[in-house]
Amino acid sequence: MENKIRVEKSQALRRDLESAIGNLKKSDVDADVKVSVYDIKTRISAHVNGRDSGWAASVIKVPIMVATLQKVEKGVISFDTDLAVDHDLILETYDQISKLPHGSLVPVHKLLDTMMIHSDNTATNMLARRVGIQYINRMMWDLGMNQSMLGHLLCPDTKRYTSDFNSDGSNLLCTRDMAILMRNIYDQDYSELSRFVRSYSDRIFSQTHASYIRKPPFLGSKIKAKVGFISDPRDGSDMHETGIIDNRLIVSIMLNKIDQNRILATRPSNEELGSELYSGSFFQMKRRTPVDLVYAEVMKCIGKHFGYKNKIPIRII
Repeated sequence: MENKIRVEKSQALRRDLESAIGNLKKSDVDADVKVSVYDIKTRISAHVNGRDSGWAASVIKVPIMVATLQKVEKGVISFDTDLAVDHDLILETYDQISKLPHGSLVPVHKLLDTMMIHSDNTATNMLARRVGIQYINRMMWDLGMNQSMLGHLLCPDTKRYTSDFNSDGSNLLCTRDMAILMRNIYDQDYSELSRFVRSYSDRIFSQTHASYIRKPPFLGSKIKAKVGFISDPRDGSDMHETGIIDNRLIVSIMLNKIDQNRILATRPSNEELGSELYSGSFFQMKRRTPVDLVYAEVMKCIGKHFGYKNKIPIRII
């Protein structure tokens, strides 16, 4: 009986998400919308286009973090292992690590924090090269992330790795796979990761600030998340997020192929991404676009199914 009720509630959630996304597509939103939800407490889940892969953007940094922590646990590297800054790995010159002189030594623990908290691409490339792209992909596939792949480092003119589902060597993720990875980090009864990897991953996630899913009715919730953004004037841009709300509700949302003019207004500055102000009411005031409408409607639908009320947090100044 309990399983039947869970299945019925999962189906109801999926239908409501499909309806919400369908209504958005009829309005001023032109994007491929993909959503996956899993509640650790009730085991209710739903996916809409959850197996459809898209460009991963910075959300690919989550599996890179997990793979790096596995290497630390195995003793292959340590948190104090110094990696040398290589200016051939630079994608954005404004990244913190890219501003360091070529050859500067940076410990793994700092690279992990900088990659996840400040979304530093040079730190990402240094870790991914040290850990190994093929190892990172094998880790993802072993966990069941079968539609995800790190095809290349986040810099120009780098080697590309291909597969049966990734012929051009792109960096790919889908929301279902990201929900699987977040379950492995936060759902101890499900996880195939060690306590060390899960605990350290949570320590890093607890320091993140950026969150597109911080929408009513979740303004007062504790949200740990990783945001991704990639700009492509030709094919359309991408905005993604994977996170966990109140240590129980896993939400992954991907928006692919968004019109460039609609996304520029919502892209947070690098200063915001590393700012404690990039949350709560400050965040809400910054988002008033069709792209934001997707997150607002999807999160409202999810909140309704899990009994969240629209509570506005009190900010003491």
